[in-house]
Amino acid sequence: MGDFVGMDPGGVRRLASALRDMRAQAAMLKPILGESIEQAGRDFPGGPGTVALDRLIRFADESAADIDWRVATLERMDRSRDGFGMLSGDLPFPSLGAAKQSGLVAGAEGRRLWEAYRRDPSGANRQALREWLRGVGTTKTRDAEYASAMLGGLGRANFKALVTDLARGSAGGHGLSADELEGVRADLEPIAEAVASAEAAGRLRAEIRDEVLNGIPIAGLSAMLALADQPRSLLVPTARVLVQHSDAQGAEPNWNNHWTVGALARDPLAMQEFMGRRSDLTLLLRPSVTKGTHTPGFERLLAQAMNGATAPGSGDAGLRREAYINTVNVLADKNMWPTLRDSPLNRVLAENSGQYLPQLAGIAAAHDENAPEFHPGKPWDQVKSDTAGRFFAGVLQEPTAAPILRDHYRAFVRDLDLTDADPFGRASDPAVREVQRAKFHDAGARAGGLGSLFLDGIAQADLSYEERREALESLVGLPVTYIVNSAVGAPGLGGQIQEELVNRTVVAPVVDFAFSLNDKDYAQASVEMERLVDTQLARLADQRHQDGLPALSKSDQGILRNYIQGLYAESMVRSLAQRGG
Repeated sequence: MGDFVGMDPGGVRRLASALRDMRAQAAMLKPILGESIEQAGRDFPGGPGTVALDRLIRFADESAADIDWRVATLERMDRSRDGFGMLSGDLPFPSLGAAKQSGLVAGAEGRRLWEAYRRDPSGANRQALREWLRGVGTTKTRDAEYASAMLGGLGRANFKALVTDLARGSAGGHGLSADELEGVRADLEPIAEAVASAEAAGRLRAEIRDEVLNGIPIAGLSAMLALADQPRSLLVPTARVLVQHSDAQGAEPNWNNHWTVGALARDPLAMQEFMGRRSDLTLLLRPSVTKGTHTPGFERLLAQAMNGATAPGSGDAGLRREAYINTVNVLADKNMWPTLRDSPLNRVLAENSGQYLPQLAGIAAAHDENAPEFHPGKPWDQVKSDTAGRFFAGVLQEPTAAPILRDHYRAFVRDLDLTDADPFGRASDPAVREVQRAKFHDAGARAGGLGSLFLDGIAQADLSYEERREALESLVGLPVTYIVNSAVGAPGLGGQIQEELVNRTVVAPVVDFAFSLNDKDYAQASVEMERLVDTQLARLADQRHQDGLPALSKSDQGILRNYIQGLYAESMVRSLAQRGG
């Protein structure tokens, strides 16, 4: 065994980089110095000359390689970083050279034992092979140099044959069950760990890597993901291979899907990268996979993986956004909605949509207002307004999603800058009044646009009467709340929301109206919505009179009518008419 080692990985990597810089400078200096010595001839005073530079170059090469080896090995060890970011552990070998030599010997021995077993599959030969695998273990294979040399010594064909033999479970192409995996762990885990260690350090031989991705059966591939945390550079392409075989028709548990999603759940960045390819995400989220994998807790595991990739602050911001955009587009397809029925994924998507409500509101406002200036720009041009509405329809199939979206919607509207906005522009200065109106229009269009997406979703979602009514009551009133507050003289749009008043004058009548549309066509629905808005305006006028406030001018009434209709009444009519009630 080697020595106990502790190090700051960032610091020693900077040291390795400095050594490589020094080596490059010495290499550049060597021909110049050599030419100068030659020109000096007998006048050269003697001394080491270029020999010293040769020694310096060799020292820099060997030292940098040694540092890389130590860091890569420690990062694969069981003992991980402490609270100060330090790595520590007992290195399996005293030096890089010793690790490589030991790996070559182990690989040659494995080749000999495997070929003997292939010639004579007796119990004795099988036992000798198992003892070799357990002797290799998962400690030495965390050394990338050892792992690379061992796999190279074993050879491509023997590597494939060995993994294929060990991963032959009862389910065949559907992968090893949890019990079967435990049964082969001591034999197969050293191989899986060797692949992971070598790949993580950039030392996995090309022929072995090709065999992993294109040669071994998918049951062996998924088992390798389950038995060792593969680095992202191998996990993502491996998951892409496995998802091509993910269709899980029938009642047979598909453990390949289970182990693949489990590995992605442990590495949020890998899941983000995987979700960046929409075609692969579509394969993973098909109802035949999500509802047909039939392994314990698979849907919870999938929700965990999706949450790791899309939760606020997780992984890379750009990859997270792309993962979310692709999710919206994939799950907007009605054929995918069964995936979201009775699924823990709905709550994850409802919760993690909150961070992107400003962009979705801009998309909807640009569409509803025919005003491209609201649009958030690339990459959100990949999401259309009707696509987002269908996505929320799928999410809202789970009743608990509506209150989550409502809370995010409230936070979004609260965050709009409404402190000096006013639908009527009450300032004495005409220029200030225009600013007040414009500011309110901008905020109102965004709040109303987002509301229209939720309303479209409620209208299209497959909900019971009670679930639909609850969702409408949760989401329908928020855009209009701020207008009503201003119209009845509430203390500023940034003040306390008078929810009781809004529910009585705006929300309740519209929710009731929504359930009277079943037998009406679009034209009838539009006429009745006009009558409903008239009734709402009359109720507001009565409320202002009771509160001792002056009547609204015809101009203000027109503005109020346009906002109520534009923000949400017309959206509801359109959505419900499209759904046929």
